[in-house]
Amino acid sequence: MSNMDMQTPASQEVVQNEQAVTPAPAKAVKAKKKLVRRADRDYSQLVRRSYQAAFLLLNVWLGGVFYYWMRGLETGTAATVADPPAGVEGWLPIAGLMNLKYFLLTGHVPAIHPAAMFLLITFLAMSVLLRKAFCSWLCPIGTISEYLGLLGKRLFGGNFRIWRWLRCLSRTFGAATCVHTVRCSDLLRC
Repeated sequence: MSNMDMQTPASQEVVQNEQAVTPAPAKAVKAKKKLVRRADRDYSQLVRRSYQAAFLLLNVWLGGVFYYWMRGLETGTAATVADPPAGVEGWLPIAGLMNLKYFLLTGHVPAIHPAAMFLLITFLAMSVLLRKAFCSWLCPIGTISEYLGLLGKRLFGGNFRIWRWLRCLSRTFGAATCVHTVRCSDLLRC
């Protein structure tokens, strides 16, 4: 006979209540990393802001060159210039996505906007390997967004919180745009 069979019903009830009251094991608490102060001055933010300014100026310059190229085509004064200025293809993420699909399906680098594909691959690799390095160091939109946030803190004493559903909506729209671009990249079977 086991111990449970030999116990009276009252003692069995006490044993069952003790088993029910036994607390669950506590979750392990992560130890905080030790704060390490730098002995020298930290120049990383100065370097990052320098890169941001350089890439922002580069994009403004490319935009100006592209504008004058387009005006030349519209007015007929740029008859000898057939190709857009180099660097403008970095502004074509949808063309880069379409070209990436073409490259994956055929194995050939597309003739139209090939730099857009290679820039897209580079930026995606940076995002995966270095997390936020592209947005915080190179992207002009990230730079403008950061400085608008700082301006908002100075003017209003803080920034407005974006509603979670609105953030989710923008990411859903971005994902839908990518899916539609990949599905309809032939433009004939769209």
